[in-house]
Amino acid sequence: EAGQQAVMRDFVQRGLYGDGRTLSGQLSDEDLSVLERALEPLGLPIAALDPMEPWMVAVTLSVSHLQAEGFDPESGVEQVLIADAKDDGKNFAFLETAAVQADIFDTLPEDVQKTFLYETALTLDESTLMLDQVVDEWADGDVEGLGTLVANPDTGGGEGIYDALFIKRNSNWVPQIEAMLDETGTFFVAVGAGHLAGPDSVVTMLRDKGYEVEGP
Repeated sequence: EAGQQAVMRDFVQRGLYGDGRTLSGQLSDEDLSVLERALEPLGLPIAALDPMEPWMVAVTLSVSHLQAEGFDPESGVEQVLIADAKDDGKNFAFLETAAVQADIFDTLPEDVQKTFLYETALTLDESTLMLDQVVDEWADGDVEGLGTLVANPDTGGGEGIYDALFIKRNSNWVPQIEAMLDETGTFFVAVGAGHLAGPDSVVTMLRDKGYEVEGP
């Protein structure tokens, strides 16, 4: 619960302009037109998003659309894992904080943020189908399929998004996992499925360092 509150706090703090600029004042006419078309089915006016930076709008747009389509953010597999771990009296730790996650987006160059928003708005109708496909690939244990759909340098979002969301974060996590391997006991590490697939996955990085990793 504290983590969820931190996510909201840190994302909001970093996701607002706060310097007098507005989203509509920063976007081109074409970008605004595409965004307004994406907002219509959601009933969201552009004025409600005007204080936000482009990356924040892209994230808000994606989440709002998926919730409108019936996806429940509280039904993810992590909720099951957390509940089971609590019942077993396990200790918890984390690979990154909410502030780090927010910084991943907030430190993206402005032009990259705008491209990210444009592509998110342009392909919003396809996101539900894509998420269904991701869930199917995950349920089937199809690592190659997940890599193609999610952890692929050519998958939408614009140049720089893949590096920020996957390569940089995976590189930050690997040393932490190595440190766990030097300790006694058993560690269970849960990350998003996209971080376990593709050419720059956590698994690939560990194997490249000489570790033996079982599985696909």
